[in-house]
Amino acid sequence: MTQKFITAVGAREAPRVILTLMHLLAFHYYRKGYRYRTGNAAGSDYAHQLGAYDYARTTAGYLKLNPTVIDVYLPKAKFNLHHDLSLARTVNIEDHPLKQACYDLVKQVHPAYSKLDGFGRNAHARNALQVLGDNLDLPSMGVLCWAPIDGDSVLGGTRTAVEIARLYGIKIANLADRDTYLRHLRYLGISEERLIQLSGK
Repeated sequence: MTQKFITAVGAREAPRVILTLMHLLAFHYYRKGYRYRTGNAAGSDYAHQLGAYDYARTTAGYLKLNPTVIDVYLPKAKFNLHHDLSLARTVNIEDHPLKQACYDLVKQVHPAYSKLDGFGRNAHARNALQVLGDNLDLPSMGVLCWAPIDGDSVLGGTRTAVEIARLYGIKIANLADRDTYLRHLRYLGISEERLIQLSGK
């Protein structure tokens, strides 16, 4: 059976209640057979990642079948080393054979690509892998994120993932959108009040 992927990303400054929702949604999607792709940034990325870890560690037999549980795409080798990568399959864009193809994709969607430094280009280029996979030929089923809405797009580095997804007709679920947020609460069968309690806010 072909593996199904979700690109699970978002802003570093996502609210605590959203980080809790991301953690819970990992259980929801992993039960349905999805695997996450993310980028090991603080905030949203790591909330998705820890949710996937918790699902794997609390689901009998999962780790025997899946020694790694999430695909993490790095902009450089030593990126956020304080994060737990013990259950992650990591891919470093710096030495990726399709790095130039990733750059070319970013050029299509980033309004100021020429102004990016080396790290900036790599940070954005890894979004192409997060959305399309290691060989840029296995698109995710969707992008799950939280990022501030800006017109018909979003702000921040997440914008690159969102715009690449749009190029390929991939669905985008931004939890910063109120309707999308409430829909995902319904998926989990919990109220907003309960989510706030769980977040400790």
